[in-house]
Parts: sequence; C-alpha cells; structure tokens
Amino acid sequence: MRRAAHIILRLSASAAIALMSLATATAGSMRLPVVLAQAGSAGGTIGKRDKSVSGGEEAAPTRQSVTSKPRQAKRAVPPDAGYRRAHAGVSLGGRWRWIANCERGVRHFNGVLTFETSGSTFSATHGGTNFFDSGTITNGRISGNRVSFTRTWGPYVDHLNLVLAGSRMSGVLPNTAYSGRCQVSATKA
Repeated sequence: MRRAAHIILRLSASAAIALMSLATATAGSMRLPVVLAQAGSAGGTIGKRDKSVSGGEEAAPTRQSVTSKPRQAKRAVPPDAGYRRAHAGVSLGGRWRWIANCERGVRHFNGVLTFETSGSTFSATHGGTNFFDSGTITNGRISGNRVSFTRTWGPYVDHLNLVLAGSRMSGVLPNTAYSGRCQVSATKA
C-alpha cells in the first residue's frame, strides 16, 4: 500500500486526477464508498507549535518585523480635503463641453458651460452655441467628487448631480420634463 501511495504522489497532477477519476468510477459501479483526501487535510496545524489532532492551537506570540516602520498617527483631515483630492490637477473652473443624450423629444443636446469656482460653490454660464445651450445655472455646489446645480431653461427646471473624475463629469437626469431620462457628460475644454 505504501508503494502505491508513493507512486501516486510521483505522478503529475493531471495523471493523478485521471487515476482518481477512474478509481471513483470503478468504486461507484461496485457501490463502494470513495474517500479522497489531500495530504495534511486530516486536521491539526503543520509547522506551528502546540498543534493538536482536533486542529486547535494556542495563539502564537506576535512578533514585529525588524524592518517594519513605526506607524504614524493619522492627521486630522480638513473638511475640504475630499474636494482637493478629487480635483488634484483639474479645476472645475473653466470651459467644459457638455453632451446630453435623452430618450424622447430632441434626443441629443450639446453646448459649453463656463464655471467660476469659489471654494465649494460655483457659478456657471452657458456658451450660447445653439438654441439649447442657454438658460441659467444656480445653486452650484461641489462636495468631494460630486458637482450639483440647477439649470433653468424656459419653463423647464432640471437638478443635475454629476460625478467629477479627472477632466470628465457625468451623471443621469432621471426624468426631465422636456426629454425624459438623459445621460449627461462633460469634458474639460
């Protein structure tokens, strides 16, 4: 029996799997129970002190690595840190080209918005590049990587909540009165 086990251990993994499959099929046709086990899976802990057959062990004493650096205390995060981190290298201020693709009515809109920021608030104006690139922007707020504002165009009022990622912003207007659901994106010009 030891010799057979030694031979199986020396076989490649695929040969061992094929041999085990054959043994399982043969045993199944003879209605014999098949028990497969991996070496070391019968319980206990290998290579640790105070091992037991049931698998339990005493907690090993903790050691610190000689090369580990001492932890530094976390510094207090200023309230606008999320805004600064999200805008590292890119400022909301300036010209942005926007596109809105909607489900009904006029389905494609585009234009230019120019943003002027002041801390976590901003104002913006439309570029007037076409009939739909007009209206007023109010309630401009920045919170982390979120940019929100209200756009009024004639009798229509839309509340936008966009996510800023680098030089792009995007979001969904769930149900505009004029065009239904719209996917909105903007790219810094």
